[in-house]
Amino acid sequence: MAAATTGVTVLAVAAAGLAWRLELSGLGRPRDTDPRLPHLALLGLAVVVPLAVTVATYRWAGITNWLVPVAVAVGSLVLFWAVTGFRLVGG
Repeated sequence: MAAATTGVTVLAVAAAGLAWRLELSGLGRPRDTDPRLPHLALLGLAVVVPLAVTVATYRWAGITNWLVPVAVAVGSLVLFWAVTGFRLVGG
């Protein structure tokens, strides 16, 4: 159960990251308009909720080691940043 939740979390974060990137690029609307902030907020929520569900599932399954859920959270955020083109250093 916990492994399935982990897989679904990674897929959900990747999908939200792709949708975030497409929203920022202006796909499907005139390019001179700003991104829709409520839509971006919901996409941000689509990243946070699966991570919280993963942590809750691990706790429910009796896995008290926090290393795995934290690794999933960090890996998902790195994947999200990679899909959205986030850069820590300018360039």
